[in-house]
Amino acid sequence: MAIGEKAGFPINMTWRRIKLYLVGFGLGVVLCLIIFRGRDLTGCSPERRVTALISKAKKINVDSTLLCKLQCEGVTVDMIRDSILSGDVDFGKSRPQKEPAHEYFVTFSMKGQPVEMYFETHMKDSVVTILMVRPEPDGTNCGCR
Repeated sequence: MAIGEKAGFPINMTWRRIKLYLVGFGLGVVLCLIIFRGRDLTGCSPERRVTALISKAKKINVDSTLLCKLQCEGVTVDMIRDSILSGDVDFGKSRPQKEPAHEYFVTFSMKGQPVEMYFETHMKDSVVTILMVRPEPDGTNCGCR
C-alpha cells in the first residue's frame, strides 16, 4: 500500500492537492511582493507612529529657559524633529493613555550624543510640548537660568 492510499486518497490525488497548494502559495507571494515593493513596513509599529507624530507635529512648544539652553548647545527644534525619527519610545516610562494629552519618553541620538526627552502630545491640535530633556543642557555660558 502506498503512502497516499492510507488516508483513502490515491497518490495522484495527493500530489494534485500539493501542486494546487504550491501554485496558490506562489501566487500569494508574488502578489505580496508587488503590493509591498519598496515600502518600509517598520513604519506601522507603535513606536514609529509615535516618533512620526512628534516629528510631523504642527508646532513643538518648548519652555523659554529650556529653549535658551538648547540653543546655547546649538540644538534647534528642526534638529529634534529630524533626530527623533530614529528614536526609541520607552512605553514603560510613557503615559500613552493619559488624557487630554499623551506623554511619551523617547531616547535618540543627536549630534552623536544619546538624549532622552519626555514629550506631551495633544492629538486634537497636533501640538507637541517638550517637558524634559536628559542630560539637561548647561546654559550658563549663554546666561540662561
